[in-house]
Amino acid sequence: ATSSKAFAGGGITFCSLIPMRSIPFKVVALLGMNFDKFPRKDKKISFNLIEKERRKGDRNIKLNDNHLFLETLLSAQQYLFISYTGQNGKDNSTLPPSILIDELIDFIESASTSPKEVRNQLITKQPLHGFSQKYNAADSRFYSYLLENKEPEQIFQSKESTEEFNFKEIDLQKLISFLKNPFKGYYNNVLGIFYNEDAVTLSDTEIFEIGPLEKTAIKNDILLSNETEIEDYRKRQLKIGGLPLKNMAGVVLNNTLKEIEEVKEIFSQLTEGNEEIIEPVNIDFGNTVLKGEVKGIYGNNLIAISYSKGENKNMLGAWINYLALTASGIQKELVFISQKEKQSFEGDKISKEKARNILSELIELYKKGHEQIIPFDPDFNIKIADYENLDEELFAKKVHDTFENEYQPCYNNYMVKEYENHYFSKSGIDEEFKEAMGKLLMPLIEVFTKYPFKK
Repeated sequence: ATSSKAFAGGGITFCSLIPMRSIPFKVVALLGMNFDKFPRKDKKISFNLIEKERRKGDRNIKLNDNHLFLETLLSAQQYLFISYTGQNGKDNSTLPPSILIDELIDFIESASTSPKEVRNQLITKQPLHGFSQKYNAADSRFYSYLLENKEPEQIFQSKESTEEFNFKEIDLQKLISFLKNPFKGYYNNVLGIFYNEDAVTLSDTEIFEIGPLEKTAIKNDILLSNETEIEDYRKRQLKIGGLPLKNMAGVVLNNTLKEIEEVKEIFSQLTEGNEEIIEPVNIDFGNTVLKGEVKGIYGNNLIAISYSKGENKNMLGAWINYLALTASGIQKELVFISQKEKQSFEGDKISKEKARNILSELIELYKKGHEQIIPFDPDFNIKIADYENLDEELFAKKVHDTFENEYQPCYNNYMVKEYENHYFSKSGIDEEFKEAMGKLLMPLIEVFTKYPFKK
């Protein structure tokens, strides 16, 4: 929830936003001031004759609520507390407050000598959980009764947590998934916290627009499909709510097919009609055995496809799969198809010994990621071209650009939560990020020499 300035002491009135006389109180609290709840909307009734011919003096619920809000403000003698839901409970997207709150803040800004600081001082974004590290910080706006009579410093990330993990056998795909998103991996594997990003039930509303993740899934599903299979796919997705209803489902599929025409052509040329091969891998590193299966093998090529603009994450997954194959003694050509660049890129071959050494480092990084969060994400707003010049100042700027960009918000809920807990403000965090980046992404430069990393 997001609220205005915190309050303390005195009697508290929880105003239910119904007509009342402006009786003064020391503290007045307004709860649930969401954009779609207040001011209330007129519910038009067909038999209401007043609605057909409005006259001066007729009741207007919106204007009444505006007046009620003003009276409530005047009733507060010492403290005024306003609360509203600031984040969507499903996708964590930002929700605006009531328009009256925005008007109130705009009015305060117009009379302030430092208008740019008004919103930061008045609006407090409360953490989702009571055990958030924000409540340990020396900020009077964040107070929790859960922390009374307890140690002031509660470190949530315990180094002893790795004792319960068994690294004798590591699944290849779990290794890839963890290193592609170390924040999510730590939250899921160590803390046991899951932000449900995938819908487990059918949506309550009709789909009118397909999001980037859903579109990527559709592209993967129809990449190798013919017309008959695509029609069957359309019917199946309509039943489970995966596509817009009626004719829009066909429009979405046709547009998606046009987007991947070049990718389909490149993929067809590379596969040469070969069926997909799945190779099992079992690599012994002494104390750890890396086991799993590598998919996407067609003939002599290991093929990976990326449909997104940020391709580092997809390239990293393909790279680790290639390392596992090579370390197992299976020599294949690594080929990366980029929809963004509209072409394919072939990686240079490496030796079996080098592949084992790199994999060994990644496994150690995986183990370390269960002791503490690895401050890295492949799609972080730090390009490979920034690697050499990355310092504390540049890192701080990139962090700000990643999490404070209203037009391109960060959708990684786990990273956002750590940003809110001031994780990226720790001393030496830029050096830890650079070290992880050097092990995970920098080897890709040596392999994909023709890929335009610096664009």
